[in-house]
Parts: sequence; structure tokens; C-alpha cells
Amino acid sequence: MTVRVLSQSQKDLIVTWYKQKIYTVSQLAKQYKTSTRTIGRVLEEAGLATPVPRLKGEAYQAMQVLKAYNMNVEQLKRALAAPALTLENVQAFLRQCTPAQLDSLIPAAAKPQPITLDSVTTFLRQRTPEERSHLFYNIELLDVAEKRKAYKAYQEARQSDLGLATTTQGNTHAHTPT
Repeated sequence: MTVRVLSQSQKDLIVTWYKQKIYTVSQLAKQYKTSTRTIGRVLEEAGLATPVPRLKGEAYQAMQVLKAYNMNVEQLKRALAAPALTLENVQAFLRQCTPAQLDSLIPAAAKPQPITLDSVTTFLRQRTPEERSHLFYNIELLDVAEKRKAYKAYQEARQSDLGLATTTQGNTHAHTPT
């Protein structure tokens, strides 16, 4: 865009149209084939607009980041003042949550499925013998039907660890340690 000098009559007309809200700054700039900055200076001279400092360098980049994340300065201040995302801080946050809040944090697809013999068996096979032993004592938290399933899976996994015979649908298979 070329530099264009506006006459006093043009400046007066710009001020009038802007005061009457006939045109916006952008529309006036197009109308007079000049920049919005030039129109802004005309409005400043008339006392209608206050100068807005132009952002440069890091300030401009920071504003672009805020815009990209749809944040304002207050939200950024809160985010920066928040404690670091460490395991300890997450655990402290979760301890303060109510059961309903905790439930809302977990997507439905990630919520535990009903306990079945297959799910318990799979879970136990992924654990070390020491972990299985510890888990066995925690089975007391389950109801009777779940306890039976979990105990059966525990026994099968333990026998497998020891190289003993396991029962699969009534058939006994001998395991010989290698």
C-alpha cells in the first residue's frame, strides 16, 4: 500500500462517518485506499481513539499462543500459578475429589468392566507371584460370587507358577517343570 496524505476535508469526513457508526475503521481504510493504522491516527487526532501499543517480539508471540488456546491473560495467570503436574500433586488432587468427581474424570470406555473369570485370570497372569499373593488378600473386598471366581483364577495362576496340574473344564493336565 502506498503512503497517502489525507486532506483536512477527508479527515473530517472520516471522523464524521466513524462517529455516526456508518463505517468501521477497516471500511474507512478501504474507502480511502489507506491502512487501518492511518485511519486510527486520524481518529486519534480527533480524540476518538486512544493509541493501542503494537505488540512486538515475545509479547506478540505470547498473544498468539493465548489466541491459539482460546485463553485470556487471567486464565494464563491461573494456569501458571497452578502446582506442577507431578505424581504427588495429582494424587493430592485425587484425594480431595468426591466419588462423583472421580467418576466424571474417567471416560465410560475406560471404566472397569464386570469381573469375570477370564478377566481375573488375565489380570493375574500379568502379575508376579508376589503381586498375586498380595492381591489374594485383597479379594476379601469382593462379594461371594466374585470371590469364588477370583480365588479359582488365583489358584490356577499359582499352580501354573509352581508347575502343578491345572484344571480346565474338568480335565486335568499335568505340567512338568523344565
